[in-house]
Amino acid sequence: MRERRYGSFRRSFAVPADVDKDKISAHFDKGVLIVSMPKVEKPRGKRRQITIKSR
Repeated sequence: MRERRYGSFRRSFAVPADVDKDKISAHFDKGVLIVSMPKVEKPRGKRRQITIKSR
């Protein structure tokens, strides 16, 4: 894709649902925009041991 070399432009995109929107960060370095979008920590379920009885 080629962008214009002059003036300003706007780019938008959808943020995935599993991203922590409060922790999104971006920085611009040497002409490259780097956007970091960490995922939300999902709570792990409790482990449960099930006893299997045989006849």
